[in-house]
Amino acid sequence: MRDRGEFRLPGCPEPGTEVEEELEFHLTMRKEELMGLGIPEEEALRRAKTEFGDLEGTRRYCLDQDRSRRRRLALRHPFRTAWDELLMAARGLARKPGAVVAPASILVLAVAMNALVLSAVRGVLMAPLPFSEPERMAVVEEIQDGGGFVRASYPVLKAWREEARQVEALAGYLETRLPMVTGTGPVHVDGAKVTEGFLELLTNPLRMGRAFSADDHRVGAARVVAISEGLWRQAFAGASDILGRSLELEGQPHEVVAVVRDESAFPDGSQVWLPVEPSNPDLIQIAGAKIFLALARFRPGVGLDAAARELEEVSRRVPGGAEEAGAGWLTDRLLGDIRTP
Repeated sequence: MRDRGEFRLPGCPEPGTEVEEELEFHLTMRKEELMGLGIPEEEALRRAKTEFGDLEGTRRYCLDQDRSRRRRLALRHPFRTAWDELLMAARGLARKPGAVVAPASILVLAVAMNALVLSAVRGVLMAPLPFSEPERMAVVEEIQDGGGFVRASYPVLKAWREEARQVEALAGYLETRLPMVTGTGPVHVDGAKVTEGFLELLTNPLRMGRAFSADDHRVGAARVVAISEGLWRQAFAGASDILGRSLELEGQPHEVVAVVRDESAFPDGSQVWLPVEPSNPDLIQIAGAKIFLALARFRPGVGLDAAARELEEVSRRVPGGAEEAGAGWLTDRLLGDIRTP
Protein backbone atom coordinates (compact mmCIF):
# COMPACT_ATOMS: atom_id res chain seq x y z
CA MET A 1 0.00 0.00 0.00
CA ARG A 2 1.30 3.45 -0.84
CA ASP A 3 2.17 5.59 2.16
CA ARG A 4 -0.25 8.41 2.88
CA GLY A 5 1.00 11.66 1.49
CA GLU A 6 3.43 10.04 -0.94
CA PHE A 7 3.35 11.96 -4.20
CA ARG A 8 4.48 10.57 -7.53
CA LEU A 9 4.31 12.35 -10.85
CA PRO A 10 2.76 10.70 -13.91
CA GLY A 11 5.29 8.48 -15.65
CA CYS A 12 7.26 7.63 -12.50
CA PRO A 13 7.58 3.95 -11.55
CA GLU A 14 5.73 2.78 -8.46
CA PRO A 15 7.88 2.13 -5.37
CA GLY A 16 9.12 -1.43 -5.47
CA THR A 17 8.83 -1.80 -9.24
CA GLU A 18 12.55 -2.50 -9.51
CA VAL A 19 12.29 -5.14 -6.78
CA GLU A 20 9.43 -6.94 -8.51
CA GLU A 21 11.22 -6.85 -11.86
CA GLU A 22 14.44 -8.22 -10.35
CA LEU A 23 12.67 -11.12 -8.63
CA GLU A 24 10.71 -11.90 -11.77
CA PHE A 25 13.90 -11.85 -13.85
CA HIS A 26 15.66 -14.42 -11.66
CA LEU A 27 12.61 -16.70 -11.54
CA THR A 28 12.20 -16.52 -15.32
CA MET A 29 15.86 -17.24 -15.96
CA ARG A 30 15.83 -20.30 -13.70
CA LYS A 31 12.56 -21.53 -15.19
CA GLU A 32 14.01 -21.29 -18.69
CA GLU A 33 17.14 -23.16 -17.60
CA LEU A 34 14.99 -25.99 -16.27
CA MET A 35 12.85 -26.01 -19.38
CA GLY A 36 16.04 -26.37 -21.41
CA LEU A 37 16.57 -29.64 -19.56
CA GLY A 38 13.25 -30.92 -20.84
CA ILE A 39 11.13 -30.09 -17.79
CA PRO A 40 7.57 -28.88 -18.61
CA GLU A 41 6.97 -25.16 -18.09
CA GLU A 42 4.55 -25.51 -15.16
CA GLU A 43 6.86 -27.90 -13.30
CA ALA A 44 9.90 -25.76 -14.14
CA LEU A 45 8.24 -22.71 -12.59
CA ARG A 46 7.29 -24.70 -9.48
CA ARG A 47 10.86 -25.92 -9.04
CA ALA A 48 12.30 -22.44 -9.61
CA LYS A 49 10.09 -21.04 -6.84
CA THR A 50 11.03 -23.93 -4.53
CA GLU A 51 14.74 -23.38 -5.13
CA PHE A 52 14.35 -19.67 -4.52
CA GLY A 53 12.98 -20.32 -1.01
CA ASP A 54 10.66 -17.92 0.81
CA LEU A 55 9.74 -15.80 -2.19
CA GLU A 56 7.07 -13.76 -0.46
CA GLY A 57 9.27 -13.13 2.56
CA THR A 58 12.12 -12.04 0.30
CA ARG A 59 9.75 -9.74 -1.61
CA ARG A 60 8.51 -8.08 1.59
CA TYR A 61 12.04 -7.69 2.92
CA CYS A 62 13.33 -6.16 -0.32
CA LEU A 63 10.35 -3.81 -0.55
CA ASP A 64 10.92 -2.67 3.03
CA GLN A 65 14.57 -2.01 2.20
CA ASP A 66 13.58 -0.08 -0.94
CA ARG A 67 11.18 2.11 1.05
CA SER A 68 13.84 2.67 3.71
CA ARG A 69 16.35 3.72 1.04
CA ARG A 70 13.82 6.17 -0.42
CA ARG A 71 13.12 7.63 3.03
CA ARG A 72 16.83 8.15 3.68
CA LEU A 73 17.25 9.84 0.31
CA ALA A 74 14.26 12.09 0.95
CA LEU A 75 15.61 13.10 4.36
CA ARG A 76 19.14 13.84 3.18
CA HIS A 77 18.40 15.25 -0.29
CA PRO A 78 14.75 16.36 -0.41
CA PHE A 79 15.16 18.77 -3.31
CA ARG A 80 17.18 16.32 -5.39
CA THR A 81 14.54 13.66 -4.77
CA ALA A 82 11.74 15.90 -6.03
CA TRP A 83 13.82 16.96 -9.04
CA ASP A 84 14.47 13.31 -9.88
CA GLU A 85 10.72 12.72 -9.75
CA LEU A 86 10.20 15.57 -12.20
CA LEU A 87 12.87 14.27 -14.60
CA MET A 88 11.48 10.74 -14.49
CA ALA A 89 7.99 12.06 -15.18
CA ALA A 90 9.25 14.12 -18.10
CA ARG A 91 10.89 11.07 -19.62
CA GLY A 92 7.72 9.07 -19.14
CA LEU A 93 5.58 11.71 -20.79
CA ALA A 94 8.05 12.07 -23.65
CA ARG A 95 7.54 8.40 -24.49
CA LYS A 96 3.76 8.99 -24.73
CA PRO A 97 3.32 12.60 -25.84
CA GLY A 98 -0.22 12.09 -27.05
CA ALA A 99 -1.42 11.17 -23.61
CA VAL A 100 -1.04 14.66 -22.16
CA VAL A 101 -2.29 18.00 -23.41
CA ALA A 102 -0.86 21.42 -22.59
CA PRO A 103 -3.17 22.28 -19.66
CA ALA A 104 -2.32 18.98 -17.98
CA SER A 105 1.38 19.66 -18.46
CA ILE A 106 1.04 23.01 -16.74
CA LEU A 107 -0.84 21.35 -13.89
CA VAL A 108 1.84 18.70 -13.54
CA LEU A 109 4.59 21.31 -13.29
CA ALA A 110 2.63 23.28 -10.71
CA VAL A 111 1.98 20.20 -8.62
CA ALA A 112 5.63 19.18 -8.96
CA MET A 113 6.85 22.44 -7.48
CA ASN A 114 4.31 22.15 -4.69
CA ALA A 115 5.41 18.58 -4.02
CA LEU A 116 9.03 19.69 -3.90
CA VAL A 117 8.29 22.12 -1.09
CA LEU A 118 6.03 19.70 0.77
CA SER A 119 8.61 16.93 0.44
CA ALA A 120 11.24 19.13 2.06
CA VAL A 121 8.91 20.21 4.86
CA ARG A 122 7.57 16.74 5.56
CA GLY A 123 10.86 14.87 5.18
CA VAL A 124 13.15 17.25 7.06
CA LEU A 125 11.52 20.14 8.88
CA MET A 126 8.67 18.11 10.41
CA ALA A 127 10.62 14.93 11.14
CA PRO A 128 11.59 14.90 14.83
CA LEU A 129 15.26 14.29 15.45
CA PRO A 130 15.80 11.06 17.40
CA PHE A 131 18.09 12.68 19.98
CA SER A 132 17.62 13.65 23.59
CA GLU A 133 17.57 17.47 23.78
CA PRO A 134 18.40 17.98 20.08
CA GLU A 135 18.90 21.73 20.58
CA ARG A 136 22.16 20.89 22.39
CA MET A 137 23.34 18.35 19.82
CA ALA A 138 26.27 19.27 17.58
CA VAL A 139 28.41 17.76 14.86
CA VAL A 140 32.09 17.97 15.83
CA GLU A 141 35.00 17.55 13.44
CA GLU A 142 38.72 17.87 13.12
CA ILE A 143 39.98 20.54 10.70
CA GLN A 144 42.82 19.55 8.42
CA ASP A 145 45.67 21.81 7.31
CA GLY A 146 44.24 24.30 4.85
CA GLY A 147 40.94 24.68 6.64
CA GLY A 148 38.92 21.75 5.32
CA PHE A 149 36.66 19.85 7.70
CA VAL A 150 37.35 16.14 8.08
CA ARG A 151 35.88 13.38 10.17
CA ALA A 152 37.49 12.47 13.47
CA SER A 153 39.88 9.67 14.38
CA TYR A 154 39.16 7.22 17.18
CA PRO A 155 41.99 8.44 19.46
CA VAL A 156 40.72 12.02 19.16
CA LEU A 157 37.13 10.93 19.80
CA LYS A 158 38.22 9.09 22.93
CA ALA A 159 40.15 12.13 24.17
CA TRP A 160 37.22 14.46 23.49
CA ARG A 161 34.87 12.16 25.37
CA GLU A 162 37.14 11.84 28.39
CA GLU A 163 38.69 15.31 28.64
CA ALA A 164 36.35 17.94 27.19
CA ARG A 165 34.56 19.46 30.18
CA GLN A 166 31.96 21.30 28.09
CA VAL A 167 30.82 18.08 26.46
CA GLU A 168 28.09 16.18 28.28
CA ALA A 169 28.09 13.18 25.93
CA LEU A 170 29.92 12.31 22.72
CA ALA A 171 30.14 9.35 20.36
CA GLY A 172 31.20 8.50 16.84
CA TYR A 173 29.91 6.14 14.21
CA LEU A 174 30.70 4.62 10.83
CA GLU A 175 27.85 3.93 8.43
CA THR A 176 28.30 0.57 6.76
CA ARG A 177 26.56 -2.24 4.94
CA LEU A 178 27.05 -5.69 6.45
CA PRO A 179 26.51 -9.26 5.25
CA MET A 180 24.08 -11.09 7.52
CA VAL A 181 22.91 -14.70 7.54
CA THR A 182 19.30 -15.46 8.52
CA GLY A 183 17.16 -18.56 8.42
CA THR A 184 16.19 -17.77 4.83
CA GLY A 185 19.76 -17.20 3.62
CA PRO A 186 22.35 -14.43 3.31
CA VAL A 187 21.31 -10.78 2.95
CA HIS A 188 22.93 -7.37 3.41
CA VAL A 189 21.75 -4.90 6.03
CA ASP A 190 22.44 -1.22 6.65
CA GLY A 191 24.08 -0.45 9.94
CA ALA A 192 26.54 1.53 11.99
CA LYS A 193 29.65 0.65 13.93
CA VAL A 194 29.61 2.90 16.98
CA THR A 195 31.82 4.06 19.82
CA GLU A 196 30.91 4.01 23.49
CA GLY A 197 27.86 6.06 24.47
CA PHE A 198 26.25 6.23 21.04
CA LEU A 199 22.87 4.73 21.93
CA GLU A 200 22.65 6.98 24.98
CA LEU A 201 22.54 10.01 22.66
CA LEU A 202 19.21 8.82 21.25
CA THR A 203 15.74 9.45 22.63
CA ASN A 204 14.38 6.39 24.49
CA PRO A 205 16.01 4.12 21.90
CA LEU A 206 15.40 0.65 23.32
CA ARG A 207 12.22 -1.33 22.84
CA MET A 208 13.87 -4.11 24.81
CA GLY A 209 17.32 -5.08 26.00
CA ARG A 210 20.25 -2.95 27.12
CA ALA A 211 22.64 -0.38 25.74
CA PHE A 212 26.22 -1.39 25.02
CA SER A 213 28.40 -1.47 28.12
CA ALA A 214 31.98 -0.31 28.50
CA ASP A 215 33.04 -3.96 28.40
CA ASP A 216 31.30 -4.41 25.03
CA HIS A 217 33.63 -1.73 23.64
CA ARG A 218 36.88 -3.49 24.60
CA VAL A 219 39.12 -5.00 21.93
CA GLY A 220 38.63 -8.75 22.13
CA ALA A 221 35.23 -8.50 23.84
CA ALA A 222 32.44 -10.91 22.96
CA ARG A 223 30.64 -9.61 19.88
CA VAL A 224 27.21 -8.11 20.51
CA VAL A 225 24.67 -6.35 18.31
CA ALA A 226 21.56 -4.20 18.64
CA ILE A 227 18.96 -4.67 15.90
CA SER A 228 16.17 -2.42 14.68
CA GLU A 229 12.54 -3.07 15.49
CA GLY A 230 11.86 -3.49 11.78
CA LEU A 231 14.58 -6.14 11.35
CA TRP A 232 13.35 -7.92 14.48
CA ARG A 233 9.89 -8.21 12.96
CA GLN A 234 11.03 -9.04 9.42
CA ALA A 235 13.81 -11.53 10.06
CA PHE A 236 12.72 -12.94 13.42
CA ALA A 237 8.91 -12.57 13.25
CA GLY A 238 8.98 -10.41 16.39
CA ALA A 239 10.16 -13.33 18.54
CA SER A 240 9.83 -12.54 22.25
CA ASP A 241 13.02 -14.50 22.99
CA ILE A 242 15.20 -12.50 20.57
CA LEU A 243 17.55 -11.26 23.31
CA GLY A 244 20.47 -13.63 23.68
CA ARG A 245 20.04 -15.15 20.22
CA SER A 246 23.04 -15.42 17.94
CA LEU A 247 23.11 -13.44 14.69
CA GLU A 248 25.83 -13.95 12.09
CA LEU A 249 27.29 -10.68 10.80
CA GLU A 250 30.46 -10.39 8.73
CA GLY A 251 30.92 -14.13 9.17
CA GLN A 252 31.02 -13.86 12.99
CA PRO A 253 28.35 -14.75 15.57
CA HIS A 254 26.98 -11.78 17.54
CA GLU A 255 24.70 -11.93 20.55
CA VAL A 256 21.57 -9.79 20.21
CA VAL A 257 21.42 -7.57 23.31
CA ALA A 258 18.88 -4.92 22.26
CA VAL A 259 16.04 -4.01 19.91
CA VAL A 260 16.06 -0.33 18.88
CA ARG A 261 12.78 1.47 18.21
CA ASP A 262 12.42 2.40 14.54
CA GLU A 263 11.51 5.99 15.40
CA SER A 264 14.74 6.34 17.38
CA ALA A 265 17.04 4.76 14.79
CA PHE A 266 20.05 6.78 13.66
CA PRO A 267 21.54 6.92 11.10
CA ASP A 268 18.12 6.81 9.49
CA GLY A 269 17.34 3.38 8.08
CA SER A 270 19.96 1.54 10.15
CA GLN A 271 19.08 -2.06 11.00
CA VAL A 272 22.05 -3.09 13.13
CA TRP A 273 24.50 -1.37 15.49
CA LEU A 274 27.81 -2.89 16.60
CA PRO A 275 30.55 -1.70 18.96
CA VAL A 276 33.42 -0.82 16.64
CA GLU A 277 36.27 -1.93 18.89
CA PRO A 278 35.81 -5.75 18.73
CA SER A 279 34.97 -5.75 15.01
CA ASN A 280 37.67 -3.32 13.80
CA PRO A 281 40.50 -3.19 16.34
CA ASP A 282 42.90 -1.98 13.66
CA LEU A 283 41.02 1.31 13.26
CA ILE A 284 41.07 2.49 16.84
CA GLN A 285 44.82 3.04 17.26
CA ILE A 286 45.45 5.19 14.19
CA ALA A 287 45.11 8.93 14.74
CA GLY A 288 45.46 9.45 10.99
CA ALA A 289 42.34 7.38 10.25
CA LYS A 290 39.91 10.29 10.40
CA ILE A 291 36.85 8.33 9.37
CA PHE A 292 34.31 8.69 12.20
CA LEU A 293 31.31 10.98 12.12
CA ALA A 294 31.07 12.50 15.59
CA LEU A 295 28.08 13.82 17.52
CA ALA A 296 28.20 15.63 20.84
CA ARG A 297 25.67 16.94 23.32
CA PHE A 298 27.08 20.06 24.94
CA ARG A 299 26.31 21.05 28.49
CA PRO A 300 23.51 23.63 28.94
CA GLY A 301 24.59 27.15 27.99
CA VAL A 302 27.74 26.09 26.09
CA GLY A 303 28.20 27.86 22.74
CA LEU A 304 29.87 26.60 19.59
CA ASP A 305 32.95 28.83 19.78
CA ALA A 306 33.77 27.91 23.37
CA ALA A 307 33.25 24.24 22.68
CA ALA A 308 35.38 24.32 19.53
CA ARG A 309 38.25 26.00 21.38
CA GLU A 310 38.25 23.30 24.04
CA LEU A 311 38.01 20.51 21.46
CA GLU A 312 41.04 22.03 19.70
CA GLU A 313 43.03 22.05 22.92
CA VAL A 314 42.25 18.40 23.48
CA SER A 315 42.95 17.23 19.90
CA ARG A 316 46.34 18.97 19.88
CA ARG A 317 47.43 16.80 22.79
CA VAL A 318 46.67 13.62 20.82
CA PRO A 319 49.58 12.40 18.65
CA GLY A 320 48.40 12.86 15.08
CA GLY A 321 45.40 14.93 16.14
CA ALA A 322 44.44 18.03 14.16
CA GLU A 323 45.53 21.48 15.28
CA GLU A 324 41.99 22.80 14.89
CA ALA A 325 38.48 21.53 15.50
CA GLY A 326 35.04 22.71 14.50
CA ALA A 327 31.49 22.35 15.75
CA GLY A 328 28.09 23.06 14.25
CA TRP A 329 24.59 22.61 15.62
CA LEU A 330 23.04 19.41 14.31
CA THR A 331 19.75 21.11 13.47
CA ASP A 332 21.58 23.73 11.39
CA ARG A 333 23.50 21.05 9.52
CA LEU A 334 20.29 19.22 8.66
CA LEU A 335 18.08 22.20 7.93
CA GLY A 336 20.47 24.99 6.93
CA ASP A 337 20.19 24.48 3.18
CA ILE A 338 16.41 24.80 3.36
CA ARG A 339 16.19 27.70 5.78
CA THR A 340 18.91 29.80 4.15
CA PRO A 341 17.42 32.20 1.55
